[in-house]
Amino acid sequence: MAVVTIARQIGSGGSNIAYTLAQELGYVVLDKNAVQEALTRAEILRRRGDAAMVKHDDSGLDEDVVETATSHMINEMRRLTTPARPPDEALNWPEHYWHPKWAPQRYIAFLRALILEAAEDDHVIIVGRGANFVLRNTPKAIRVFIGGSFERRVERLAKESDLSPRRAADIVARSDELRKAFVRKAFKKEWTDPDGYDMVFNTDDVDDKTIIRRIAAAVREIDPTTFSTARPEPPSEAESRLFH
Repeated sequence: MAVVTIARQIGSGGSNIAYTLAQELGYVVLDKNAVQEALTRAEILRRRGDAAMVKHDDSGLDEDVVETATSHMINEMRRLTTPARPPDEALNWPEHYWHPKWAPQRYIAFLRALILEAAEDDHVIIVGRGANFVLRNTPKAIRVFIGGSFERRVERLAKESDLSPRRAADIVARSDELRKAFVRKAFKKEWTDPDGYDMVFNTDDVDDKTIIRRIAAAVREIDPTTFSTARPEPPSEAESRLFH
């Protein structure tokens, strides 16, 4: 059994890669929307008293609440008859990394617990949220980073989201700042440090299909029973090169 984490820079195509890979492998995608859904479910459970109350200090969290909320969310996702599609990265910008009603320490505690619970479920792709740091010592986890040069990411985001180059550049620059700050605050790590990942791809040099084949091949190494139509190819130097 395997779980994949995908950290990505906006405009690199990482979200499209995550969702395409999920459809090919039969995995579900846990992204920021799924995290928000799990948070909402946890609050409902707390208010109803259907599970033990979430503690009200900054970092305390009841494991039963997280397990119930996360399992219910993943089960609902698996029952979808229509495969999910990646969200428009520039839609509803700016992206929020902290739940407005939760103190940061409490939110981080929930996020860690949710990621660990989702990883136990297997056949999950977790997008962003520092999942690679949470699952650092998890043998079945394949931790991937997808990035690219600033210029190419601006070009791609402008084209895919129908933005002006200036607006796309503003979003890319601000997104990089916010994601870097989030990882530093939540995990005391550097977001783009290759030491935090098992596989690093630069989409300036490697196309999306090749990246998907590489990750799928790594998944099959851990779980040979995983369905995949990806075909292995000889590795290229560009695929292991960190962007600058």
